[in-house]
Amino acid sequence: MKKMLLLTVAIVTAVATASAKSNILAGEDYNRVEVGYAPMFMSDMFYWGNPWSTAHGVTGGYTRGIHLSKKWPMYIEVSGMVQYNHRYKSSIDTSLDLLRLNIPVSFTWRFTLGSRKLFTIAPYIGLNFGINMLYNINGDNMYDDSDNIYSANRFQLGMVEGLNLTYKRWNAGIGYVLDFMPLDKSDLYNVTNTGGSLVVRAGYEF
Repeated sequence: MKKMLLLTVAIVTAVATASAKSNILAGEDYNRVEVGYAPMFMSDMFYWGNPWSTAHGVTGGYTRGIHLSKKWPMYIEVSGMVQYNHRYKSSIDTSLDLLRLNIPVSFTWRFTLGSRKLFTIAPYIGLNFGINMLYNINGDNMYDDSDNIYSANRFQLGMVEGLNLTYKRWNAGIGYVLDFMPLDKSDLYNVTNTGGSLVVRAGYEF
């Protein structure tokens, strides 16, 4: 019991010490773990009967920030984010499930605020490489259809843009992912998410 108490105190002390550290400065690489809410907006008038639908979702993953200059706070961020979205329409008893891996690569500039350099605002813009790992309608895998009538794109290229706010090492961000190509290649389902995904997330940098 005493060992468990000492271990708990050590962990709490380590977290508190890390939280008290100042923000990432120019010339330093950084890592970030984050989770968030990621609704996907779909244009699917033919199948769902609405000009726009929202598939609610969650996301989480890891980001690596690589500095481009020792003098200026310019960075390339490379992320691996898993995103799951679900949509259900009771009037037609139809559901949609989508699991994808997003790999955004973006340029960001980190503006440090205040004399103590505890706050950072970082706008970013870049490309997103999406890999659709699961795409089900009513439990049917759209990638298993032999005649490809309902086939969907495995790969999607898009654009990402947004803003990150960091206090010490704690991070909050909002961003948007706009796909350049539709999710579903069929005329029957006509499911596209060219409206994109809004991402609201929280994370920790180290």
